[in-house]
This record gives sequence, C-alpha cells and structure tokens, in this order.
Amino acid sequence: MDYLSSLKVKGLVIGPLHVNPKDDQARTNLREVDSTLGTLAEFRDVLQAAKKKSLKVILDLTPNYRSESPWFGQPMDQNYDLQEKMKEAIEFWLKEGVSGIQVGSVESLNDTQILDSWKNLTEQYADDHARVLIAVTRKQDAPGIFSLLNETAGVDVLTSEYLAGLAKSDQDDAKKGETASQMIKNYIRAAGDKWAGWSLARTSSGYLDAFRGEQLLRLYHMLLYTLPGTPFTDYGDEIGLRDLPGQPAASSAIRMQWDNSANFGFSKEAQQAGSQATSNVTVQVRFKPGVPLPISVHFSEV
Repeated sequence: MDYLSSLKVKGLVIGPLHVNPKDDQARTNLREVDSTLGTLAEFRDVLQAAKKKSLKVILDLTPNYRSESPWFGQPMDQNYDLQEKMKEAIEFWLKEGVSGIQVGSVESLNDTQILDSWKNLTEQYADDHARVLIAVTRKQDAPGIFSLLNETAGVDVLTSEYLAGLAKSDQDDAKKGETASQMIKNYIRAAGDKWAGWSLARTSSGYLDAFRGEQLLRLYHMLLYTLPGTPFTDYGDEIGLRDLPGQPAASSAIRMQWDNSANFGFSKEAQQAGSQATSNVTVQVRFKPGVPLPISVHFSEV
C-alpha cells in the first residue's frame, strides 16, 4: 500500500478471489475467499490498509473466472439462481467495505437489466463514499464496443481491449501513431457523454513493455493518463515487467517482481521449481522514491 500510494494510485482492482471450482456453479461461493488465496480476515486487513492510504479497493466478482465461460455457459436471463447469488454477493462485499464491483465478459450478459439491478445495489451503499460498477468486455472491434456502450449505460465505466490491436500491428511507427490517433478520436466521439475507460495491456494481450519498449514507458503512461476518462494499467506495467519468452500473459501467470529474492519477493514460500525471472526489472531496481510515475489507477489480478 505504501508503494501504490507513492505512485499516486487512487484505486486498485483485486481478484477474483472467491471459491470457484471450474465450471461448477453449485460449489461456487461468491462470498467466500478461496483458501489458497487467503482468508476473509486477511482481505479485511487489505481494506483497512488501503483506507489508511485513501486508496479505493474494487473487487472483481466475475463468477466462473477459472473458465473461458465466466457465466457458466448459460443464458444469464434464465439463470435465476446465479442472478440471486450475484446480488447477495455484491451486497455482502459492499457491506465489507469495498468501493465497487467489477465484472468481466459483459458481452455475454444477454439482459442489460441485470447490470441495472447491480448498479442499483452499488448506489444504495454510497454512504461514506461513492461505490462504482465497472464492466469489462473482451471485445476489440469498434462497432461491438460502441454498441455495448449504449447497452451498458447503467455502469460507471466500461473498459475494453479496444487499443490492444495496436500491439500486434506491423505498421511502422508513424503509421501506427496515425492509426492510434484516429481510433482514440472515434472512441471519444462514440462515447459521447458517457465516461470512457482506457486500457491496453490486459492479460490477453501481454504486458505493456512487450510492445511499447522500455524507453517509451513513461511517455506511454503520460499519454494514456491524459485521455478523457479512467485509465487502467496492469500490475508491473509501471516498471516495465515483461512476459515470459514466447508466452503471452494469457497463458502464464506472471508474478509481480518486487526484488531479486526467492519468488521475487512476491511470497515467503519456498521458490517453486522452474521459477525464473521474466527480466531483471524489479520494483527495487526500477522504482526511485520521490520520483512517482504518472499512474492514477492500478489494475491487479490474483
């Protein structure tokens, strides 16, 4: 929390961390912390530590997060049991003190009234501070995202992988800059008076340094964080954390590299066999106290 506060971060998204046997709706418990990730008491400690630093904690509550089908492969408007469990869980975590809820793959929700009902819950708990509902989509195509912008009007922020295509582009730098400029203008125009969400280096497209280059890291952040709306960045992007060679982030969980000790300071457990650093980029090496990077929202996934 000290580190995030020094980066001028305003909030972080954590999780999902609830009990979720893959594709098993009956045994999925949205109100219980997976014991392999921690305990409810430890999560409460996280909330208190964040509060002392005036940091907002958003909890990702995507139900079936261990699967490619986050909503258990059923039409959500017919899955009344899951709808009820989501409402109960949202209320539970808001009462625990989270500042909002995030849900992924909202393009798979075939009833926008469901999002509206969840938004009503977050608004009801806006007592000491506002609570938010963040929607995430895997869509990258402009028409699909712009359509969702209208359909998800009830959420506070819709974030997508709209800009991820730039990472895979084989255009030269000048042409890529023109393409990015036009894409951003189109998105702002389509968003209209709706609040925009910006992200690029999500887990499916790899870490930021993989395609921006270490020398342009701070410049990229400056450009991203001056766009109108809310910017999101993955943990490690602020130091230039890289993917494992030949393995994009979607296929390999990359640990945050705090230092060069066992497990890179991420855990006190014995170092795992075959564990190796993705690079020599660590917080200890890169971060210099008193020289904050221009980051205002920090995205983190367990």
